[in-house]
Amino acid sequence: MGYVSGTENYQVITDVFQRLPRRFAPFAEFLAEVMDAENDLTRGQRELVALRVSAINGCGYCTGSHLAAVHAFGIAEADIEAATGTGDAASPEVAALLDFVTKITLHPHHIAACDIAALTTAGWTESAVEDTIAVAAAFAFMNRLVDGYGVTGNEDVFGKIGPMIKEFGYAPVAQQLRKKA
Repeated sequence: MGYVSGTENYQVITDVFQRLPRRFAPFAEFLAEVMDAENDLTRGQRELVALRVSAINGCGYCTGSHLAAVHAFGIAEADIEAATGTGDAASPEVAALLDFVTKITLHPHHIAACDIAALTTAGWTESAVEDTIAVAAAFAFMNRLVDGYGVTGNEDVFGKIGPMIKEFGYAPVAQQLRKKA
């Protein structure tokens, strides 16, 4: 249901990326680095952060995609419910993480040293905090891109995306765009 001429049949974000590969290749590279790099925040936890940002922003496509991904990664159901705003996190550590994600998504101008301290006190490393900030920023952009183009996806699309993200990550999209750019 794309809003821009020629996007009427777009089902996934890569359709948008393929439309303008030179424009979106750098973002896809950034996204692959943020979501796939080995660090203190696991890939599943990064998907949980992306799910929280997308749920707050009301992005149906991204919420559906990341919901499928967190299920593929085996994230605890309580944490998934907390990320979608329908329940409480399974641990104080995840609750602190999702509280921070909420604040940086809704009120980034209010982030202060005490917010980082709350995360490190809850057990997160500063490296995990940096990952969280990058994921939240990337998906704030992504949500607006998807919604602006009118990409909606569907349950069949989401059912494929989750396992693909778990198995391959985000790097294949970046590699494909790099070749086209």
